[in-house]
Amino acid sequence: MDYDIMCGDKKIAEYAQDRLHPVDDRLLPMFLRSHSFIRWVEQRAIDGDRTNARMLKKAHGMNRTSPDFETAMKYHAATITDNFWVKEASESITWDEVRFTDDIYFRMAISSDDSAFARKPSRTPELTNIGSREKGWRLIDGRWWLYKKDEFPEHELVAYQIGRLMGFDMAVYELQDGLIRTQDFTGGRMNLQHMDALTESEDYAENYRLIRQLSPEDGKRYLDIICLDTIINNPDRHTKNYGFLTSQTDGSILRFAPNYDNDMALYGVNQPWFEFTVSNQMMEEFIVFCEKESVRYTVPQLQPEAVREICSCLMNGDEIAEYIINRRNALAGSIAPE
Repeated sequence: MDYDIMCGDKKIAEYAQDRLHPVDDRLLPMFLRSHSFIRWVEQRAIDGDRTNARMLKKAHGMNRTSPDFETAMKYHAATITDNFWVKEASESITWDEVRFTDDIYFRMAISSDDSAFARKPSRTPELTNIGSREKGWRLIDGRWWLYKKDEFPEHELVAYQIGRLMGFDMAVYELQDGLIRTQDFTGGRMNLQHMDALTESEDYAENYRLIRQLSPEDGKRYLDIICLDTIINNPDRHTKNYGFLTSQTDGSILRFAPNYDNDMALYGVNQPWFEFTVSNQMMEEFIVFCEKESVRYTVPQLQPEAVREICSCLMNGDEIAEYIINRRNALAGSIAPE
């Protein structure tokens, strides 16, 4: 099968005879510059291990074991956070026909509600909604919101608020109906391109060098992200949850994406085995990275009373607030400032 890779209504590459043939290198997804077309499409499919993925596939006439490529291609490998998509070379269809315009599968995606089975199948972003958490997209007043189901949704809210308190660029998060939600920060006008386009390594030094090569000023924004991860003990910073926002017209890097996806923040604090100690592996790795790479970084201040207020929504909120404050102070005292 031959395919056209599209950016909006512009063809930017062809995939024929098992080879990718770029048409417009500027607009080509960054991932395709070093990875295969098949793998790119597969990574745009819903995580099949999610419980509700099986229901979503069934609602669209697919087997629960349908491969990722087939799942993503059910709706042309389109996603909410970029305007890339794929069509068969012989197919006549436009971006307006491909892009998502309804959210009738939101409740099925988030809570196993099967009411959508009674309706005619409709194009849904849920089949290309990646990640391991149960989540779903809602369309509200023309803007898409991602809702996520989590055992401790307050943790992601605290991560967002601590990040803002430190002056970092954060995707906005809020609680609603027991779920944590965030608005699509691309606004349908920019493309989110994950860091795994450049590397799948989580090594701080490798990521820092690659980011600075592409956009020197964004090296500091990457340091902001791993600084916050260290302070709030978020061990889940993999290369699918940070990256760049790029232009839909010329492919240029517009800026580093805001800090998003912190649902593993405060990892373990609700478990009886957790110890509220300042130093741990994450702290040591950040300090060693700065020393080896001669990185100078000023850890922003945190006002203790503001941190306590933010953490007041948590069980053991006072203890967690002191933990955050102490980790911030320990990190600030261990890294050479700018």
